[in-house]
Amino acid sequence: MPASGRSARRAIPILTAILVAACSAQTPVPSPTAPTAAPPTPVTPTASPDPGSIGAPGAGPGLLLSVTSEGGFINPVVTLGTVPQLVVDDDGRLYTPAPDANLDSGETPLIPPIDVRDLGAGGAAAIADAIRAAGLDREHQNVGVAADAGVTVFTVVLNGVEVVNRYTFAGGRPDGPGLPGLPGGLPGVPGANGPDDPMADAAAAAAFALLARLIDPSETWGASDVTTTTYEPPAFRVFAAPVGVPSGLDGPSSGPDATGRTPSWPLAAGLGAFGTEAVPDLGLAGLRTGIVQASDAATLVARLGTVPAGSQVQSDGRLWQLWIRPLLPDELGG
Repeated sequence: MPASGRSARRAIPILTAILVAACSAQTPVPSPTAPTAAPPTPVTPTASPDPGSIGAPGAGPGLLLSVTSEGGFINPVVTLGTVPQLVVDDDGRLYTPAPDANLDSGETPLIPPIDVRDLGAGGAAAIADAIRAAGLDREHQNVGVAADAGVTVFTVVLNGVEVVNRYTFAGGRPDGPGLPGLPGGLPGVPGANGPDDPMADAAAAAAFALLARLIDPSETWGASDVTTTTYEPPAFRVFAAPVGVPSGLDGPSSGPDATGRTPSWPLAAGLGAFGTEAVPDLGLAGLRTGIVQASDAATLVARLGTVPAGSQVQSDGRLWQLWIRPLLPDELGG
């Protein structure tokens, strides 16, 4: 396939993912809860199952930029397995959800695949300069939260200083100037749809313009040999909730796997004792969370890597629903 066609094909699904905070098909549940897929505190990889303990940062790559979303009329349960819209580490690696990430059944996989583009040290330096030029190294007055819209969160770490800015999606106009891979403007992006956009705040417009460049696969940031591979996570954050308990899940949200059987939880320790109780529990009684690492992470991928999102597993004589999110290098300790 020509590079231009591949770029457009890759950019459209990723840009679509940016807008999920503004419009979701899930049951509306207003939530002031924690951000979607916000980077957790770094963890130290050890043999799993891990009880959810948190370790100190290691000598691996550090975070340069993370773009996540939060709030809006989105059931927060939906966000448990959601990966960030974009992560750039200070070693020049750029992580985005993989486009066209569907199983043969057409369903989204339980373990979301992530693409990684290696831009090298020069690319990281160019992106750091662009972050400064966009003003994201300084805190701005955040755009107010609309009742039915999500908020895009830009987290920047430069010289050891973290700066967080939040901007609300605006209503887009179909006759806007367009962005790479999306003709006719970018609905929901402040400033991307013409000068009369009511949310055309200069700081927000600069932030979203930078985001558009970063998710454009044709932008090399000065690197001469950019490679794109599928990220192989060494660890996962897992959430599990028992089905059929009061105030919990009422029943299966997905059918059995492709073999016609409900898969079993593949690790030695049952889910009833896995990790720790999740706080907040998002209305799911018995919700637990923990880190799966090392050889157990490989087992998890081998046994559950081809089941769809929303799948349930058998453990401790009952059904559990799972949400699994890969941890990125800057979230891991050394």
